Amino acid sequence: MRDVGRPPMPPTPSNQPASGVYPAPPAWETAGWEAKNRIDLLASRGDAAGAVSLARSIGAFCPGDRIPYAEGYVAIFDGRTLESAFVQGRRVTMCEQFMPETVRVPGRDA
Repeated sequence: MRDVGRPPMPPTPSNQPASGVYPAPPAWETAGWEAKNRIDLLASRGDAAGAVSLARSIGAFCPGDRIPYAEGYVAIFDGRTLESAFVQGRRVTMCEQFMPETVRVPGRDA
């Protein structure tokens, strides 16, 4: 006997594979996070020169650098951690979380 008070539930579409495993992020995104983690680790271990050198090699602004009068997202290393920020003229607004697309990584940037 069918319950007439409630229609049958339609199947729900899912964008997740049946196995529950999501595809790996793009290589450039992984490389951006790996660079951030390495810079943060160098800084936490007291290797400021190594952290600044690596940060500059991926295009981050470091202490003492002049940020250009421009507009867009940039990476900023403050001496402790690599972060992302939005620059609009002279205003610099730190992002809530790191964005790997703000750094130069092999395979994505020429």
